[in-house]
Amino acid sequence: MKIAIEGCLHGELQKVYETIHEIEEREKYKVDVLLCCGDFQATRNLADLKCMAVPDKFKEMGTFYKYYSGELKAPILTFVIGGNHEASNHMQELPFGGWLCPNIYFLGNCGVVDLVDKTGDVALTIGGLSGIFKGHDYLKGRFERTPYDKSSMRSVYHVRNIDEFRLKSMPPGSVDIMLSHDWPNGITDYGNVEQLLRFKRFFAEDIQNNRLGSKPAMDILRYLKPKYWFSGHLHCKFAAIYEETTRFLALDKCLPNRRFLQVIDEGANTNDAGPFTLKYNPKWLAILKSTNHLQSSSYNNQHMPGKGYAYGRFDFTPTPEEEKIVRKIFNEEFDIPENFVTNTKVFDASCENIKQMFSVPEPKPQVNPQTETFCEKLGIDDPISLIDQESSSFNSGSVRKSDAYNVDDQDMTYEITKNEDEIKLDDDSDNSDETEKSATKRFSLSLPAPKNDFIDDRTDKGDEISTKRPIDEVTDKTEQVEEDANEEKAKSPQKKVLKRRNLAIYATNDDETE
Repeated sequence: MKIAIEGCLHGELQKVYETIHEIEEREKYKVDVLLCCGDFQATRNLADLKCMAVPDKFKEMGTFYKYYSGELKAPILTFVIGGNHEASNHMQELPFGGWLCPNIYFLGNCGVVDLVDKTGDVALTIGGLSGIFKGHDYLKGRFERTPYDKSSMRSVYHVRNIDEFRLKSMPPGSVDIMLSHDWPNGITDYGNVEQLLRFKRFFAEDIQNNRLGSKPAMDILRYLKPKYWFSGHLHCKFAAIYEETTRFLALDKCLPNRRFLQVIDEGANTNDAGPFTLKYNPKWLAILKSTNHLQSSSYNNQHMPGKGYAYGRFDFTPTPEEEKIVRKIFNEEFDIPENFVTNTKVFDASCENIKQMFSVPEPKPQVNPQTETFCEKLGIDDPISLIDQESSSFNSGSVRKSDAYNVDDQDMTYEITKNEDEIKLDDDSDNSDETEKSATKRFSLSLPAPKNDFIDDRTDKGDEISTKRPIDEVTDKTEQVEEDANEEKAKSPQKKVLKRRNLAIYATNDDETE
């Protein structure tokens, strides 16, 4: 099976598919599955664009709307997780996963699905964790709803403790591939960190202080020990092997001459096993059902059960009886229905432009028919409905409380790095002449030796290619962003501002201020 992995997509869906097609034509094979590691930007219209946590002057529609409208068809079964630059209102419609458009499947806030071959055997079990980790929102319920304010527009994509709790309820070794936007915290200890610091030297202090990446993601990795873990977010390529069990690979964003795409071989031969069918994972369904009561839309902290929990069960690993109930509900038919329908206006490039975004009203919360059908069948609550039930006691559009920011730097993660494109990217090899050929250069997935001197004699040869457009034709808008922090400070001099080290570097991080 040929699996393509993409780092940060940033709205360039059409370009990614074109790049994969170039690889297929050159290498004479067919890619079966595409995995996207966040910042997908599934914007359907101008109202969706208003819900994306990027300054207005840098917002672009991208190309997803063409696939949503049916103008284009995704040529490859594509799996998506959310990052920190998303049309969050769209992804909030699918908290348990669903089709963003035909052939593009979102794994939800967190999720696990099975890819089944034509014989009916599970070829791969794929899991995902959307968003990024921020300690000050980690324990909260999912209280956000549109219209977002400046704070909830960011907190909506922050990982919650229920996501980690649910994923760690899957049995160890039951997931083959995990996707996250954040890197697992500490993963740099298991790869060539010296090489990483050659072109990301400003990571040094945070790596030294164990501040780089997501602690929940690393906890999930340690527990599940998937065969592969793929990430994006930090806009560079980095490979590692975690304790001889998990191969980690992070990739760059979709820009010319950047390492944003990798193709690997995994599982059965496509000619013998394909085509593949997407199915619900019964254990995951059982977990969603048994933990439904742990969902919350409260702004207050919500702790998950642990050992010594005074109110009953703390281990939600599915029991045989719980799996039996799920199998009965679904009548042993776990095929994920292809029930995508458009449920909102689609951007029309012939008569609309970005400037009109400012006059478009912010979208209202809506329930996606896919989520409604899924929740009714499994007997669980849609988080949007929970918010409606508690709307009388909490207005999610209100200004965030200042005490939410009484946190230290331990929960900091990178978002957009200012001026990182000014840093020279050193080539992996010593042959500088080859650098100019990066648009067609082929790279291997052979991973660096970890620090414990474990030598992996297995190699997965893969392909990596960059887009061929000049760099000035496709600029990374998100990395050029400088939040108008000074302007906001001038307007609101009484706001409490978190102090960060290296402020000039992290000026556009997701550091909310009050």
